[in-house]
Amino acid sequence: MKFISSDNPVIGKKIVELGFPKTAIIALLKSQGEFITPKGTTEILQNDQLLVLAEDKAALESVYENLNLPLPGHEEEDLE
Repeated sequence: MKFISSDNPVIGKKIVELGFPKTAIIALLKSQGEFITPKGTTEILQNDQLLVLAEDKAALESVYENLNLPLPGHEEEDLE
């Protein structure tokens, strides 16, 4: 599951506004300590955790791009 950080521009947007490919869904969302099955009208909040399912790698890459998240294994490392 991926966290939505406080500086992510998707905060406050509804899932339907994110432009996900038709072959990917947010299957589960943990928001404010509760697990929910999200709908298109569900709003993304800071610190939400998302479980995304996609039919193929291209769809998953599109989801990560739309959520402004790095792909797994491509996270920027803090060099300090």
